[in-house]
Amino acid sequence: MRRKKILELPFLHSNLRGRVLYLEYINPKIISIESRLIERILETPETPLPFKPGDFDSFYINCSNGSGNIEILMNEILRISSPGSVVLLKMFESKEFPVLKKTFEEKGYIFDKSLKIPYLRKFWGPRKCYSTFNYFKLVEEQPKKKISVVIPMFNNAHSIQRAVDSVAKQTYPIEEVIIVNDGSTDNSQSVVENIKSTSQLKIKLFNQKNAGPSCARNIGIKNATGEMVAFLDADDWWLPEKIATQVRILESLPEAGLVSCNRNNEMFPHFLIFGFGNFVRLPLKLLLIKNFCPTPTVLVHRSILEKILFDESMTHLEDLDMWIRISKSYDCYLLNKSLVTTGDGKPNFGHSGLSRNIFLMELGELKCILKVKRDQFISFFEYFLFSTYSFLKFIRRIFIVLQRH
Repeated sequence: MRRKKILELPFLHSNLRGRVLYLEYINPKIISIESRLIERILETPETPLPFKPGDFDSFYINCSNGSGNIEILMNEILRISSPGSVVLLKMFESKEFPVLKKTFEEKGYIFDKSLKIPYLRKFWGPRKCYSTFNYFKLVEEQPKKKISVVIPMFNNAHSIQRAVDSVAKQTYPIEEVIIVNDGSTDNSQSVVENIKSTSQLKIKLFNQKNAGPSCARNIGIKNATGEMVAFLDADDWWLPEKIATQVRILESLPEAGLVSCNRNNEMFPHFLIFGFGNFVRLPLKLLLIKNFCPTPTVLVHRSILEKILFDESMTHLEDLDMWIRISKSYDCYLLNKSLVTTGDGKPNFGHSGLSRNIFLMELGELKCILKVKRDQFISFFEYFLFSTYSFLKFIRRIFIVLQRH
């Protein structure tokens, strides 16, 4: 065990800061070790820890020997933690962890990473084992960011109410909803007027001749006043925690310009040769392989959109083109969690809307790749590889669409 502790020390020192409280849970007791074994306190889980908020900056909790009433201990940590606190939780995979993770996230913590530290254990001969560390960070309390939601609308009288309702149900306050009527020929406009008169949301309605979703979104962006802008299509909807979760991420990562999430219950444990965790950075070349940022999943700083708008000359994959241009100057991230439903949960291509025409989608994707090549962000050889991969995806999609019929 001494060998194991020595191997863990560099990791602990690099991930814990300031005044550290070390807690080791040994069922049914808690041994609290403060400041390099100077002080030891033995408490039962039911007894409040004799500390107050601000006493410590970081918490290291070793639950590898058992987890019994660990939730009681976690609530105590949440009680005495303060903005900026870091919690390093060491425990084996168990049914308690998802519950603990949810508890931390509800209190404002972000689950940053899960790391495994190897050590050698002698048990019937030497063998390599791992200690699993789950790293949480409490986002410092800040004034609420103003959020603008942009919704382009074309003949969506039947679904716009549901989309707006999903915005109203967000657990994070929404500053304004900007709906751009893109030349609808049904009664969409009158439906929105009725929603405006009854909704508690601040709704702005703009009408234009039919010019496509890129133009409609650009009008919304130019009239937005929020510090961050979220996009939603009129036939899609969000889960209630979508905006709150993404705002916490952008606030905790100053270098991040954009964060997206999954949709329609998607989850990516891995993609091709890339292992995906709960939180994934999306470099430009990864976006060329797959668009991980469907428009209704994106939250982006408005200051970025003041410099970069949707390309109105593109009718398909204009969103991918937008995210690629943003990724050239800012970090983009994927929250590997499904918080959006698009198209009533129907297939993402070849079914309805603009995505039903997979041929035009393929032309749009190839145009995105060509634009990146012209800007010299990829070599000619990489351009060939990305274009070939895109064409193979197109062939696969043809077979998938044919099988549906």
